[in-house]
Amino acid sequence: MWQGTDIMSGVVGWGGMILGPLIMIGIPVLIIVLLIALVRQIGSGTPSTTVIHTPADKSAQEILRERFARGEIDAREYEERLRTLKEATT
Repeated sequence: MWQGTDIMSGVVGWGGMILGPLIMIGIPVLIIVLLIALVRQIGSGTPSTTVIHTPADKSAQEILRERFARGEIDAREYEERLRTLKEATT
């Protein structure tokens, strides 16, 4: 018999005894983790990126006014941006 090729001796025997059970456990665990990640991604109901769509008929000033009204920006920032918009249009 050739040395190192017997299933109970050499690299093949010990490698198979160590790697075999790890692979038998690792592959199902990997599949389960991937399935859980897939189900969470599909079931979350929210897209991975947020895209804000604004109607084309709204002006930049109207959008700015709405953001100020919702409290997204303060009065100082509102005035600065409004001034910038007016300068850009003149």
